[in-house]
Amino acid sequence: DGIKIKLADFIDEKKVDQDTDLRFPMGTTFTVPKDWFVTFQKDSWYLKDPERELVLVLVEKQEGDLIEAAQKAWESIRPGFCLEIEYVSRSAGKDGWDEAARVNFITPTAEKRFVAARGRRKGNAWWFELVDGDAAAVDRRWAQMDLVLTSLKVPGVEPETFAGKNANPLNPAR
Repeated sequence: DGIKIKLADFIDEKKVDQDTDLRFPMGTTFTVPKDWFVTFQKDSWYLKDPERELVLVLVEKQEGDLIEAAQKAWESIRPGFCLEIEYVSRSAGKDGWDEAARVNFITPTAEKRFVAARGRRKGNAWWFELVDGDAAAVDRRWAQMDLVLTSLKVPGVEPETFAGKNANPLNPAR
């Protein structure tokens, strides 16, 4: 299905020279923006922006409620992770997902750092994009970070389609 890159190609960090589709061993796919650095470690994909001011870590299939799953995801890449939660936002799912959410964590103001878990849920499992980096870099790279998260495609998660369905006629009640 167009993804020709092997996981072994990313044991050492590699810069991608175009938007690149990558795959987890379980089949989840996503797109990495051009000029980002990528490596695969401990069952997670690590992505760094071109200036290396922020890192995104993609973590696959964390079970549990949002807070528990987000904490587990961070623990899986940073044992001892213990930042307090600043706020949680949730939104309705789309494109086959049941829910989307974000958990922001508190960091010292002087660090000017942004730490969050942005995720998508299907059933009882979460797929996360963990974000840690310079707050200004996050602002500059938000669109590229969205490309990564919104491009997540999990086996069995199919986008809703209205192809072949009849539209309801508009009337005063509608």
